[in-house]
Amino acid sequence: MKTAFALLSTLVFFAFGAIAQAETQNTTMVSLPNLGSVDASEASLDRLDYGLATRVTTTDLIPNNAYTLWWTVYNYPENCTDGACGTDDVLLTDANGAVIITDDGLPPVNLAQWEAVGISVLRADGMVADQSGSIVFNAHLPIGDVSEAMGGPGIVLPGTAEIHLVVRDHGPADPAILNEMLNTMNGGCEADFPNPPCIDVQVAVFQR
Repeated sequence: MKTAFALLSTLVFFAFGAIAQAETQNTTMVSLPNLGSVDASEASLDRLDYGLATRVTTTDLIPNNAYTLWWTVYNYPENCTDGACGTDDVLLTDANGAVIITDDGLPPVNLAQWEAVGISVLRADGMVADQSGSIVFNAHLPIGDVSEAMGGPGIVLPGTAEIHLVVRDHGPADPAILNEMLNTMNGGCEADFPNPPCIDVQVAVFQR
């Protein structure tokens, strides 16, 4: 009994220790592409010794549509193009900032920037919007966890990385393919870029 109690006490100590060491940032979601603030939305990011955690409450979504939430991690934001982390670091763009599309209908990644910035894109959560067009996403990302990654090293430096949380619309929830819609980047959408009806509709940015 004493051994079990001691173990429980140790676990509680470490759990509360981790919480005490968390640094929490809060912001609102921003709609894309017009960059307007989403009413009644809130995104929080906990920076922990062992990784990241987030909770996103958002609205202005289409009722009964399937949505995913994605981490875009910039581990070394000081190496982002022109000092601002964004699409041109993730994908190759032309002189006007438009994403370049190859003959096979795909956007090539910016390999040099992925390496220099330590970029990683990972699925965070997937949900269906309720009748009011609202969703609550929850996710955590331990250091080095790439189990949900589209590429990259995951989170390496949780205390200093720049984090973008992106909400992606997959269209009306289809029960036949709902698991794919909620768990993949382009589930339920066309294979060729920009993969309609999939579209990024909201973002929250957490800088240091």
